[in-house]
Amino acid sequence: MDAKHTPAPWGVMNDGPLGDGKPWTAHLEAAPGLTLASPHNSEPICRVSGYYQPVEANARLIAESPVLLDIAERVWKHAKTDGTLPVLLLQDIEAAIARAKGA
Repeated sequence: MDAKHTPAPWGVMNDGPLGDGKPWTAHLEAAPGLTLASPHNSEPICRVSGYYQPVEANARLIAESPVLLDIAERVWKHAKTDGTLPVLLLQDIEAAIARAKGA
């Protein structure tokens, strides 16, 4: 399973340019929302917005998704070889990894 996403870290951009030393603070734009970016490229990854949504919480969860995917893959590989997790939980982890990778 090879990832095709921008590698971690991702974060919520501030209003300064990427690489200004503070790329992970909130940047509120004209419409309510936050922009997610990575120091690995100069384009934003996505924008999270909404009037009735928990925008900052959603943006931070999305920003952690590459790290969470990496952890899920490591747990799955380890538990599959040593049998430390129940089979149904392993299947759930494997399915979530596949969905995250578009499989």
